[in-house]
Amino acid sequence: MRRALRLPPSLLLFAALGLPPAHAGTPLPEVVPQPAFSASGLSDAARAALQDFLAEQAGVPGAEAFVGDVRAAVPAGITGPVQIVRVAAEGMARSGRGVPFALFVRDGRGDVREVRATADVSLLVPVVVSARNMPAGAVIEAGDIVVRKRELASGSDDFLHQESAAVGKRARWQLSGGVPVRRDYVEDPDALRRGDPVLIVAESGPIRITGKGISLQGGRVGETVLVRNVSSGRELSGRLQAGGVVRVD
Repeated sequence: MRRALRLPPSLLLFAALGLPPAHAGTPLPEVVPQPAFSASGLSDAARAALQDFLAEQAGVPGAEAFVGDVRAAVPAGITGPVQIVRVAAEGMARSGRGVPFALFVRDGRGDVREVRATADVSLLVPVVVSARNMPAGAVIEAGDIVVRKRELASGSDDFLHQESAAVGKRARWQLSGGVPVRRDYVEDPDALRRGDPVLIVAESGPIRITGKGISLQGGRVGETVLVRNVSSGRELSGRLQAGGVVRVD
């Protein structure tokens, strides 16, 4: 009966490593284990990076982002320490719970990996708000508006964010006090509205003819508008100029 040959543990180890017994006296190189990386280790760095990213993406001077809980799905094999390389998100920056985004991180081995995450976000932007009731057609002055921080929760942003964007403009409709002012709530004071009186001007060489007219459509300076001559009732088209002047060819 054959007896099983029992090798010393050291020889078994070297045999598994493919090393000849001559190396039995040589110490093995020390292997330094890489620490495993967890989602909790990324939270603080992700929060700071996401706040900067969202404030920049808002595209509004003075925007502030506040990020609450960050929930990351860390792929297997990422080792620490890590460095956040880039933040990416779909669509416009906005407030909300569970807003999805992606982190691109460089791990302890130098590999760049994508980490999917969600976060609770509050994005505040300055918004122009009417300080009092204003009738349609009123030219807005500095005392008529204030700028307040509002949460940007929708997927689109059509509000005015600076006083300079509203002061000197004309209210297209009646504005109630405390209402955020959207871009289409105001217009250039030289803009023409349907029914506005105009001065029709026609020139040919040294000859210049003027007449009173009524606009049949709205328009901005530089645009072609349709008007009616009050005296003749004739409809004419011409280019709108400042001061309600419509120049016809």
